[in-house]
Amino acid sequence: MFSSSKKQPQGSGLLSLISPDTTIEGKLSCSGEIQIDGTVIGDVVAGKLVLGESGRIEGSIQTERLDVRGTIKGNIFSDEVNLRSSANVNGDIVQGSLCIEPGAVLQGNISRLPELQPEGDVTDIGALVQQQS
Repeated sequence: MFSSSKKQPQGSGLLSLISPDTTIEGKLSCSGEIQIDGTVIGDVVAGKLVLGESGRIEGSIQTERLDVRGTIKGNIFSDEVNLRSSANVNGDIVQGSLCIEPGAVLQGNISRLPELQPEGDVTDIGALVQQQS
């Protein structure tokens, strides 16, 4: 009955949650939706990622949709990025769409995803990730 033209992340439909008292070291991968209120030291790959106000990520992030209320120290590669007023990002953002609320802090460069650039030299996001490293 209802349909959406937006691509939804694949996964089980369940939300994975990293609580505020949890620290994970190493790469974190989730094909569905994940909310991080704790700390991740390592790269994160997810369909949709919500970083809560108490959340902290030290590593690169690759996701379809990203909603940031916490702190990120690392580069972001995402189709859709929302930096909420409490967000603090120290790193570059490669994105398809970007929304920054007043009060959010961003220290880094912003660029468009290569497939959305009219005349981009880089056509593979993996190649772009390698270039940023």
